[in-house]
Amino acid sequence: MLFNKKKPSSITIDPEDGIDLSFKGKEPRKADSEKGYKNFAVIENKIVEIDWLYLDANGHRRLNIKLNNKKPSFDWIIP
Repeated sequence: MLFNKKKPSSITIDPEDGIDLSFKGKEPRKADSEKGYKNFAVIENKIVEIDWLYLDANGHRRLNIKLNNKKPSFDWIIP
């Protein structure tokens, strides 16, 4: 099936999702939808530390959060 392919992050004049009009409002055939599997992967991550910064004219705040196993630790830091 031929269609006008618009890549993610390409610039467009009007807001749109980039899906060709021939696909709008239709359930894809199984063969067509399986073509996209090669473009996806499972990504797993674990956050172990967060450095939070809040900027304000009345005073900035910075907090370091360490997520160690069962008990997280919180440390206020001078920004």
